[in-house]
Amino acid sequence: MKADVVIIGAGIVGASLARKLSLYDIRVLLIDASSDVATGSTKANTALVHAGYDAVSHTLMARFNREGHAMYKDLCHLLDVPYKQIGSLVVAFNNEDEKQLQKLLDRGKTNGIKDLHLIDRNEVLNLEPAVNSSVRSALYAPKAAITGPWELATALTENAMDNGAELSLNSPVTKIEKALKGFVVTFGHSSVTTPVIVNCAGIESDTIHAMLKKPDYTIIPRKGTYFLLDKKSGDHVKHFVFQTPSKLGKGVVCAPTVHGNLIIGPDASQNNDKYDLSVTRDSMDTVRSVALQSFPDLDFGMSITEFAGVRAHSSSGDFVIRHVTGIPGFFEAGGIKSPGLTAAPAIAEFLSDQIIQYLGAPSLKLHVKTTRKPVIRFSGLSDAEKGMLIKANPAWGHIVCRCETVTEAEIVDSIHRFCGSKTVDGVKRRVRPGSGRCQGGFCLPKVIQILARELKIPPESVEKELPGSWILKKGGSV
Repeated sequence: MKADVVIIGAGIVGASLARKLSLYDIRVLLIDASSDVATGSTKANTALVHAGYDAVSHTLMARFNREGHAMYKDLCHLLDVPYKQIGSLVVAFNNEDEKQLQKLLDRGKTNGIKDLHLIDRNEVLNLEPAVNSSVRSALYAPKAAITGPWELATALTENAMDNGAELSLNSPVTKIEKALKGFVVTFGHSSVTTPVIVNCAGIESDTIHAMLKKPDYTIIPRKGTYFLLDKKSGDHVKHFVFQTPSKLGKGVVCAPTVHGNLIIGPDASQNNDKYDLSVTRDSMDTVRSVALQSFPDLDFGMSITEFAGVRAHSSSGDFVIRHVTGIPGFFEAGGIKSPGLTAAPAIAEFLSDQIIQYLGAPSLKLHVKTTRKPVIRFSGLSDAEKGMLIKANPAWGHIVCRCETVTEAEIVDSIHRFCGSKTVDGVKRRVRPGSGRCQGGFCLPKVIQILARELKIPPESVEKELPGSWILKKGGSV
């Protein structure tokens, strides 16, 4: 098996790069150890398209945050991905907080961020009526936005595959060897020869690097816990609301999501386990107590799920984005933590330019797609539009998930697209059955039936997410 570029890691950066490179007349292979794209840090984050004031000036984080933010709205429009410009606030409750706001404002100006300014107490309360009444001021960034992180990563991969890129999942990289003209990458039960490798492996980026050269950085996993509240709480907070940042991160955030829920978190705890996604009572208590300082009336009884994510914090203190010295053809994007979601399109642009030059400037393909087939979201249609769809295909009238009004036809479509759903959680990320208040309590059996039918496998072979995560026993029924 041969490829011109092998991208290791199908998170938001790897998917962005695959799409960009798929425009050229080269063979692109995107591989990931997991059963789907976007199952690492891309899956578990606050979904903010950062304005760009927080990153330390003159760093790669600051540069790619600014450049990536400028690309986001158009990118989401092209790929039919949710995007809402709602603005962000960093709130201050005392003198020390206000000193931090001034530092952030000054940093934002140095970073080239426009429309960034301090607002007084009355202005804060006008924007956020439910915020703690003891608020004194805030830093307001009106151009901050929210998106759907895994929806975007899926859309990027789908569009890349539309243009000929290949995707290999359940394919952990076990060995990389130097070859006469590049590398031999062993993954899963296969191997590929390639002149270019791009390390986008998230929390494992230092591990991948070490397969070719002793890394000059390490990944320090930092876990953060989140609450997701029911849509009935979705309008309690209007903007992305931060408290002043600490040494461990930007602090606990309260914000609406593009789907109408309210997300709260994360805390920040450093541990040695890159795959520890446990949610503990202590972490939940921390997030809850800190969030209530910003919004005292938050109703955590409306929480429909709690989850954790792991950030790939680099010991270098910055993104690691480069053509690795001494290893021609080995590129990497390591240590991609916040604002990595925002920075991803710009990182892809930067790396693709270097890779294309390294490959001898192959030409652009004559016929490429920069958009993907639109996603029909049944719940957002008018009654007339719904009627027309049901008349053409009765599956549009079969409501599988009552919480989110997801139809059988939407699930079927998500399965049969490029980068389609193959697991219960894969369906959930793409079209949202199981994302509502009951968290799949009613729709799970039907989702399993549809997956089994469309994938032509027994129901007991349908997996929740990772290989072996079966939901039914052999011989069981739904």
